[in-house]
Order: sequence, then C-alpha cells, then structure tokens
Amino acid sequence: MITRFQIEDYGCIRKVDFALTPLHAFIGPNDSGKSTILRAMHQLVQTASGLMPVRGNTLAATFAGNVYSTGTKPGTTRTTERLEEAGGRSTPADPPPGEASQVRKHHVRLFQQEFRGASIVRFDPDRMRAPSPLLTEGQSTRLLNERGAGLAGVLLAILGRGNDDFTDLTRAVCTLFPMVKRIRVPVVSSDQVALEVQLTDGTIVPAAQMSEGLLYYIGFAALRFFAPVSLLLVEEPENGLHPSRIAEVMKVLRTISTEVGTQVVLATHSPLVVNELQPDEVSLVTRRSLEEGTRVTPIRDTPNFAKRHSVYSLGELWLSYADGIDESPLLEARPDVGKAAG
Repeated sequence: MITRFQIEDYGCIRKVDFALTPLHAFIGPNDSGKSTILRAMHQLVQTASGLMPVRGNTLAATFAGNVYSTGTKPGTTRTTERLEEAGGRSTPADPPPGEASQVRKHHVRLFQQEFRGASIVRFDPDRMRAPSPLLTEGQSTRLLNERGAGLAGVLLAILGRGNDDFTDLTRAVCTLFPMVKRIRVPVVSSDQVALEVQLTDGTIVPAAQMSEGLLYYIGFAALRFFAPVSLLLVEEPENGLHPSRIAEVMKVLRTISTEVGTQVVLATHSPLVVNELQPDEVSLVTRRSLEEGTRVTPIRDTPNFAKRHSVYSLGELWLSYADGIDESPLLEARPDVGKAAG
C-alpha cells in the first residue's frame, strides 16, 4: 500500500506531498487537481510494475518502508528510476552499464512484491452497454478501458470460473434491485457477448434499456471479482447513482480495500461519498492560482476541525464551506469559522 505520494511538475501540479490510507478520497472544487493526482498515481504504479515507460515527471511513492521514485534528474532531460530502501541503502539512479540490468530487476522485484498494477475507473454508460469481445484463456479479467468497455465480456469470464463469484455478484445486485431476477451474458456473435438482466416477471432487459443506476451498480459490484490490482483509482463514483445507492457503492469499495487488499483512491464532489469515510481518509485539494499551484490538505488538519465536525457530518462540513469560491475557511483560521460552527 502507498502510504505517501509526492508529485512535482505534473500537469497543473507544481509540488505536493500527501499521506494516503487504504481507502482515500480527494475532495475539492473543479479544476483543483484531483484528477491529475489520480493520473500521476496511475503513471507511477504502472511504470514501476513494468507496464508503462518512464516519463519525465518527478513522482515518488512510499510503500512498506521503501521509496520508489521516477522522473527527470535536475539539470537534464533524462528520465531515471530510483528505489530507496529502509535503512538508507539505495539503488543508483544511473548504474554502470554492467549493473543496469540487475538494478532494474531489483527495482521490479521489490516493487512488484507490493504492487500488481493500477486501474482507473470512470464509468460511461454507453461504453458499458456496448457488446464486448469474448475474453480468451489467459487474458486478464479486466475492463478494456477506464470507461467500462468490455463489461459483458468480463462478466462472462467471471461466470466461467465455476465458483461462487458470479452468484455472489448476482445476489448483491438483486438485493438492491428486487425487480431483477438474474444477470445474463449471452453470446451474440462468434466473438461478442452482451449484457442483459431478466426481471422477476420474465422480461429480458438488454443493457441498452437498463437504467444508468443499475448499470453502474453492476459495474461497481463486479470490481471485486476482477483480476487483482494493487491500486484502484475511481473518478466521481457518485455519477449516475441515486443518492440511496451511493452508500452501497462505497461499501463495495471499502470491501475491495479491506478484503481484496486493493488500495482504493477516489476523486469526488459528493458529500454523500464523504459521509461514508473517516476524517483520516479525506484530503482537500485546492488551487487558488497558477502561481501557487495545487495544495493537498488533510481535512483533519483544517482549522477548528474538531469543533466544526462536532456540528456537521464530514460531507456536510465540506459542502457548507467549499463551493469553489469560499473554501478558504477550510484552510485559514478566520473568526467566521468558529462563528459558523457554533
């Protein structure tokens, strides 16, 4: 698990350094840098896992007493990698040619003991509804892209495992949507499969006619049965969901973080999402000017937090102060903070 992350000169971010928990959310106004943070985390983990080439940004992650960093060396345009271990020993960023291969293997071995890649999720109903290719034997049980393409193929692969995974997934969906009797994934051509549900009266509803809420919940509920990754990055999980379903999706994401062992990091605008989290699991992202750049502040470290939190739930606390214009009371001790909380 990543316990700290550092970003420098990446997109709109000049320099930030923040702590993370197994389930963590970034909140803040539009255009503050939340999505950029998720993209930076995705890049570093994919790079360290050998799934993405090194790029010229300074990124660093702390995990299990080690610090893995990648980026451009000061004064040069070369990208390098570095893994510093607990106890002070480190592998050189530029090893002699004869040692380069061994150093790279050392990097990958230590990092992949902790990480198995990263996935980003930002569901798009049109992509989720479309028929998808059949997964062949040996393919990872993962979506084709972050928008949810390939969902039907992944569901068929889960069904084909022959264990209780698909039954558990169907039970979770039918519990929240009692009109649904079962999930179906019929093969519709020689190389494509579709998604549909059967209702309790026998009606077959194809994905094209499903509500977005049902479609999104199937996607989220299926995530814990995908091929495992170490980092799951979710953008705005509240999109398309009825408010009463948001808590259920957050339960799924917490289960993924606690039972599957995948670290889950969110970017959200929803106070209902934030209400499902603990103070240590929420960080506020702000960007007041191009010169200042993005700032990340643990919500617990904002002024008068204990007093404000005694009045507001965590989501309401943020919503009451941060609207993209007036979030400054969350960051600066001002007399009106205590007055509003009282």
